[in-house]
Amino acid sequence: MVVWLSPAAFTLATAAALLSCGGGGVSTTPVSPLPSPTPILIPIGAPVTVVQQQTVGLPAASPGATPVAVQLPAAAGFSPVMLLPLPQIATNTQLTVLVSNVAPSSSPPLSLERLAQAVRRTAALQPGAAVLLYNEIYSTAALVLPTAPGFTFTLPAADVFANANYYLALYDPTRPSLGWQYGFEGPATVSGSTLAFAANSATFTLAANLAYYFALYVIPQAAAQPTPAPSISPTSVPTQSPPPITESPPPASVGNITIAVPTPSPVLCTPAPVAVTVGQTVLITCAAQGYIGRLSVAIADPNIASIHQNTPQTLTDFNVTGLAAGTTTLTVQTQPGGMGTVAITVSP
Repeated sequence: MVVWLSPAAFTLATAAALLSCGGGGVSTTPVSPLPSPTPILIPIGAPVTVVQQQTVGLPAASPGATPVAVQLPAAAGFSPVMLLPLPQIATNTQLTVLVSNVAPSSSPPLSLERLAQAVRRTAALQPGAAVLLYNEIYSTAALVLPTAPGFTFTLPAADVFANANYYLALYDPTRPSLGWQYGFEGPATVSGSTLAFAANSATFTLAANLAYYFALYVIPQAAAQPTPAPSISPTSVPTQSPPPITESPPPASVGNITIAVPTPSPVLCTPAPVAVTVGQTVLITCAAQGYIGRLSVAIADPNIASIHQNTPQTLTDFNVTGLAAGTTTLTVQTQPGGMGTVAITVSP
């Protein structure tokens, strides 16, 4: 079998060598060389780049909601899935997704300078690591997510290595000073040929019309492992063009995946309509099928009636109190946008 050491692994090795000899002005303090683990050699594979445009609909988040699984295109025997947490506001967006076993021409390089900085910060990114896959994610709408997306990857059998850890690196175009964030997610949980990356718990934003890059790489367990990048504020950067559908080499397949936004369930209240006298209070119960979150309530004319949650623990029970003779309307809404109205009549 012919094997090769990826350019990323070669760059890592060069960076570590520079550091150990004090060259390039990186460090003037002598350090003891760390033992070099056996480099990970990945099999030669034909370059494969696949680009797809996918329309993704995301309902607003509700308590206990699970992330939306977005199947990314398969490439070179890899099958990646992105697990998108739900945003606070329902949205539709078109994602342009590139998956490749070679670095996209538009991606920032894994530069020697950037790796040298990373080695200083993490006390050594050991040689022997190899990049397996690149993902580029481009969204036409801003997605403000409570956590970063999680990922799973099904690997070719030849890329399953013993005594190794798998990590996901991120290049965030709004935080260019961080370069590639090697410890963004990982190490992955390995089950057979499947990797599962738990979502980075920090709030995550996919800015509109910008490309975000993810690199799946593997590193020997004997090597020093990467650490998370520091938290810094984003900077404003010019918008970018999405990756072209026609790549070189041409994509193996192009398709569309559509995830429909569920129609929010209406809110129903009992009793409805509500009849109450001035000074009297009536208990009503409001709910929407499949929704367990907090409800928003509003009365069109607050001079005629008032409404208050029955107790802090009950999200569905409300007290309606008559204040003055007349008629008004109660509006009840769920966070995903479901709505219901109830007529209220207050008698003297």
